[in-house]
Amino acid sequence: ETSTGTDVVVEYMGCRATYRISVLPEDMTNKLQFEKASFVCTPGGEFEIAVALKNNLGITTLGAHLEYDNNAFEVIEVKDEKILAGFQNIGNDGLTVPLLWMDISATENNTEIGTLATVKFRAKEDASIGSKKIKLVFDGATNAAGEKVLASKETYPCGMEK
Repeated sequence: ETSTGTDVVVEYMGCRATYRISVLPEDMTNKLQFEKASFVCTPGGEFEIAVALKNNLGITTLGAHLEYDNNAFEVIEVKDEKILAGFQNIGNDGLTVPLLWMDISATENNTEIGTLATVKFRAKEDASIGSKKIKLVFDGATNAAGEKVLASKETYPCGMEK
């Protein structure tokens, strides 16, 4: 868990995103940490989720996926932001968005932080009003020594409003 932080709200084209800026407690500094965000959107509105690292002790591979309600949302675009090498764009199955980076020729760890990928969603016109979630599931990461790296798990709450 992260400590209490400051919320930053961004509004654009009928959607509102809230990002929390936090300081990591000592016991979480040994894990990859993903940025948290929440969204409010109207049916037909579009919004982006920035899958971002705020702490990175060093990795060469990273696997994760976003789980979403396909009755409420559709994926418009997945964009690699070039923070990590070896992005594998394997599409999505209508329920998850796989996010995979494999820099198999790396001899040193990548310690960059920032936005790894941006995933653009559209809320379906007939989506029911109420609370929805888009969940980031961490599948695994390794460093240059081949050791497993731990990570945080995040959920991106999304409120659907008329």
